[in-house]
Amino acid sequence: MHFNAVVFDFDGCLVDSAGVKHDTFFDVFPAAKAYSRVVADVLRADPDGSRHEVIPRIAHMMHRAGLPLEDHLSDQARIAAYGEAVLEAVAVAPALPGAEDLLRRARQVGAVYISSNTPEDALRELVERRGWLPLVDAVYGYPWRKEDTVRQIVRDCGGIGDHVL
Repeated sequence: MHFNAVVFDFDGCLVDSAGVKHDTFFDVFPAAKAYSRVVADVLRADPDGSRHEVIPRIAHMMHRAGLPLEDHLSDQARIAAYGEAVLEAVAVAPALPGAEDLLRRARQVGAVYISSNTPEDALRELVERRGWLPLVDAVYGYPWRKEDTVRQIVRDCGGIGDHVL
């Protein structure tokens, strides 16, 4: 079968960073067990959720559970702190074995895209730091949703979903 395009996720597919991103959610909230349970419950229910949705949901659930956030940080401040910590950690996370070779080989066959829940500017910076920008046609990050990205790529590639991997 011939493919016109290949779409890759970033974290956990090209880069060994899924664990770092998961663990950092715990770092932006108090470390006590009750708080950690709420973080774990929200992440279990939405493991691929965007920080822009997950962090406010965690704070809301903590409030509902009567767990005070005494640092009085806003959701936006927590999102920013999470973003800064994750950007630096993911930048040094190792590429998964064969990831760069796979991008190069896919590039020889057709269009190559990266789609992630990582905010688009940060994702582009991470891809650029690795020297992978020349290997991809476009990078799609938050606020794009993965399913919307794939739909758009399928349309751009002639509307035949079987030709997009």
